[in-house]
Amino acid sequence: MTSKLVFPRDVEAWLAKSKELPDEVVEKALFAYGTHDDVIEKLEKYVKAGC
Repeated sequence: MTSKLVFPRDVEAWLAKSKELPDEVVEKALFAYGTHDDVIEKLEKYVKAGC
């Protein structure tokens, strides 16, 4: 695996673009965010789905 430096200008551009994503895309993404309970719930859905 290789690493890539991330510069503040990159992060700002990514954040700006992320606001264009529909909520349903973000909700299906392969990462978990929110409270501890939110994260646990998301992980449980993946496990139940066989992931």
